[in-house]
Amino acid sequence: MDVERNTGENRELIDSLKRLDLEDVPDGLTQDIMDRIDSGSGRGIMAWLREFFVKSRPVAFSFRPVYVCAVLILVCASFLAGRVSVEPQREVALAPTPQTSRVLSPTPHQTSPLAIPEDVEGSYQAYLMGRALLESEKNVQAMRMFRKASILEPDNPEYAYWEGVGYWRLGYPEKERLSYLRGLESDPRSVPLLINLAHNYLSQQEYEKALEAYSAVLTVSPDEPAALYNIGLIARQLGRIDDETAAWKAYLDVIRVGKFAYRAVERLNAYGDYSYRLYQVGVRKVILAANVLAGEVFTEADVRRELAPLATILDSDRRIQLDVVVFKANDSVYAYNRAQDLKKILVDMAASGGAERIKLSWFDEPEVVERENMQPVELNESLLIFSSVIEDKQEV
Repeated sequence: MDVERNTGENRELIDSLKRLDLEDVPDGLTQDIMDRIDSGSGRGIMAWLREFFVKSRPVAFSFRPVYVCAVLILVCASFLAGRVSVEPQREVALAPTPQTSRVLSPTPHQTSPLAIPEDVEGSYQAYLMGRALLESEKNVQAMRMFRKASILEPDNPEYAYWEGVGYWRLGYPEKERLSYLRGLESDPRSVPLLINLAHNYLSQQEYEKALEAYSAVLTVSPDEPAALYNIGLIARQLGRIDDETAAWKAYLDVIRVGKFAYRAVERLNAYGDYSYRLYQVGVRKVILAANVLAGEVFTEADVRRELAPLATILDSDRRIQLDVVVFKANDSVYAYNRAQDLKKILVDMAASGGAERIKLSWFDEPEVVERENMQPVELNESLLIFSSVIEDKQEV
């Protein structure tokens, strides 16, 4: 097996990797890519979807014991070269990958990306060399290595995956797709392969196929944020409002922080659905399931889970005071009891207690939410949370 290659061969490979010009991810690139996605600007959704998924597609990773040796060799090579390269990380279908425009085709002194190099022996060594070359943005050379690894082991899904990544970096979406599909023949439940296949379909505006691939991801990994969020984006593009709102709720069931979560809440609220709401508590933004906190069909365990962020804030800053307002149309008794229950649970959860810092109000009328250029929304059962800072008292 590849992982059992002798020390001499691995030492020769490490020596080769040490001679590579490994580069760090450029400063500010991560934030630049983040700001391009789903910015909410006046540009059409088609434009930014196409720009993002073609130029800023993530590199997803799978980890298998058989490839641990590969990762270790790469890390060692980077360290010995005097710098450590940063692995891309996936977050909502984006990642801080280097820009892809530096090498799109071979120069006169480079071999075609489809040629099989003769200077590296074995699929495993070719795979390792391809990974190192890809990190240093030597895309054409990396592609040659991935192709050799895949030709020598066509049934290896890991090699097929990275071959697809190589094709993506070079701007060959059709060949990229075929690589992922070949890998999935060997490993149909590979989340990285399915995710990147879905991104590929989405970048080519094949929405139904993208939905199918993202749905396949969720059968394997139900809480995969990229799949949940992008399903919402596709439904939004296709005008399927019910599917879109369901997707935002599914995403918010998993992710409650970050600008993508905030946008999911905004879009959900724009449709008049306030089951999730964004509250400003001190200097923090907190997303809570308002229907869980104000409703009567949820368990105490559900309520405690929603109140956990508030308890943490009360403990971290004892100057914070909360004003909790419960609305229940035509039922002031329920509104009063619900407010009292929320306070009791919150005080019990907060290590600092904080009963004196939680003020309550309750109303037997619906909350009316005013919306700009839209009809107001009446919520028969709802919750508002305000915060203020208690000024420190100075002794005279």
